[in-house]
Amino acid sequence: QLEHRRDRIERLVDDVVKGYYSGFNKSIHNYSEILRLFAEAQAEVKRVKASLIAARKHLGIHRDQSVKLQFQKNQILNHTDDILNALTECANVPTCAEALIAKGSFREAAGMIADAKRVMSDGNVRDENGMPVLHGVRALVELTGTIDAKADQLKGLLLEKISSALVAATSKRSKTKSESTSDGTGDGTLPSE
Repeated sequence: QLEHRRDRIERLVDDVVKGYYSGFNKSIHNYSEILRLFAEAQAEVKRVKASLIAARKHLGIHRDQSVKLQFQKNQILNHTDDILNALTECANVPTCAEALIAKGSFREAAGMIADAKRVMSDGNVRDENGMPVLHGVRALVELTGTIDAKADQLKGLLLEKISSALVAATSKRSKTKSESTSDGTGDGTLPSE
């Protein structure tokens, strides 16, 4: 009976040892699995961190490119606005010049026409290759023709006024000379004015 008890106790102790041993093995296995998962997570964090750094650099480059592109667009828009303002002013030149000529402000009219002619043939209205941007625009060709016609009209009017003034001055001097020679006081020279 004692031997029977001893065998029974040994079996119980063997069962307990086997249970503890299998529990210990299971916990070691679980701990190894946890370490493996932590190592994988750490590697994944490093990959994500590297991806984020690369994305930040990439976004920074695109942001810089976007800023440059926006700056270029603003420059183009400003240049286009300047061209349109200059062309609008040129479109008003024939009417304004006509009004100035009617008032007798020939110098202002001539200056306005000269400025408009310069703008219409200026290098400011060129593309990035230096070619005239608006060269073939029909309305601008017509406007240039109108400004040229107004310039020719002003030239003709000024030549007519100068001719009239010269004729008047010449006839006045001739009249003054003939009066002075008929008085006998003249010495053959024109009087000074």
